[in-house]
Amino acid sequence: MKKMMNQKLLLTIAASCFLAACGEYSKAPVGDIEQLRANARDQYENGPKQLEIPERVEYVPKEVPVPQVVAGYSADDIIIKPKENIFSFFQGVANSYTVKVSSRLPDVEADLEVKDLPDGASFKKVKAGEYSLSWTPSYSSIENGKGYHFYDVTFVAVVTKAKTAQELDILKGFQKELTLRMVVERNTEASEAK
Repeated sequence: MKKMMNQKLLLTIAASCFLAACGEYSKAPVGDIEQLRANARDQYENGPKQLEIPERVEYVPKEVPVPQVVAGYSADDIIIKPKENIFSFFQGVANSYTVKVSSRLPDVEADLEVKDLPDGASFKKVKAGEYSLSWTPSYSSIENGKGYHFYDVTFVAVVTKAKTAQELDILKGFQKELTLRMVVERNTEASEAK
């Protein structure tokens, strides 16, 4: 009797599962079988599609070589110092980096200018000798199918104050530049949320 009850219970559970899985639901459990077969055939013939995975590139900033020495002064007396060697951004996410400019010479001050900023990026003076580069990259800043995009930005030091007018004229003749790389990476979290 107990064995018969167990068989009826098992039969009832199996029938319930079957009815629940294949009941009035109108969508096929495998989806478009022809599309699945076509995808499988493509992968069998061509192999799986390779995702473009960006290599991590260690970018070391390089100063534009301008060997200049005049009356004991050198372009190396002006120092452009970013807080980071590479500026990393994600699409749709605001970020900022600090860049400083200073001089080894007493009573000499310099300002920074920037060339080749990407659209929407801003470069502002925070205080004497300190600047902030801010940017929220748009979702169109990376080409479709790519995972990242590089931008090279050049900082140019301009001497604005010196001990004497003669010293100022000499230092203004020097050109001190530093080129840094900005990388924008695809924001996969925001892309998946769309």
